[in-house]
Amino acid sequence: MPWSELNTRLLIMPGLHGSGPEHWQTWLERQHPDAIRVRVPDWSAPHLDDWAHAIGQTLAALLATPTAVVGPCTVAEPSARTRLLQPDRPAEAWIAVGHSFGCLALARYLQQRGQGVSAALLVAPANPDRFGIPEGLLDRDLPCRSTLIYSRSDPWMSSTDARYFGKRWGSHLVDAGEAGHINPESGYGPWPLARQWINQMTQTLEAEHQRLHPPRVSALRFAT
Repeated sequence: MPWSELNTRLLIMPGLHGSGPEHWQTWLERQHPDAIRVRVPDWSAPHLDDWAHAIGQTLAALLATPTAVVGPCTVAEPSARTRLLQPDRPAEAWIAVGHSFGCLALARYLQQRGQGVSAALLVAPANPDRFGIPEGLLDRDLPCRSTLIYSRSDPWMSSTDARYFGKRWGSHLVDAGEAGHINPESGYGPWPLARQWINQMTQTLEAEHQRLHPPRVSALRFAT
């Protein structure tokens, strides 16, 4: 793969109780074998800062190389030494995919640090009030492009509140209609819309990367 190309990967952030084998997040993960799922200490204990910290730890382990700006956020670009030893290794961009409480944890991480995520797909976020999260804590713009898909019949957050948070986060809003909590119980296992969004965002990130990092001759070509 030439240096000017970008390897886009998924960071999966489930919600309360995790995402089981029938969940669309798990289905999406199977579509992308190099996707990474964030692990939290206890999926039944939704603690905002603990989960945001788990996201940070996961990304820190993955982004152990210098970074280059792509759009509003960053992607990992290998160091000069890595370029000499692995000249075909591409830069990486991470697309975060959150569901329910996982969206809140992603928002918290992005608002606090914002490193390593180039785009975020936020699906059926849960209402922070349901978890005792202080009012206004998450009412800030996200530092990267994002899309929020909400349901008009979501028991975890009203469509009015979903639109409110989407606007506060600067997200592109998508109305999924009467879709419940957009989980297996409401009929969302395989979900082509999510894959379509990922494909479109991948193309956008790759185009930006090509513009900012045009093809260049490998350093090895000049080695003597």
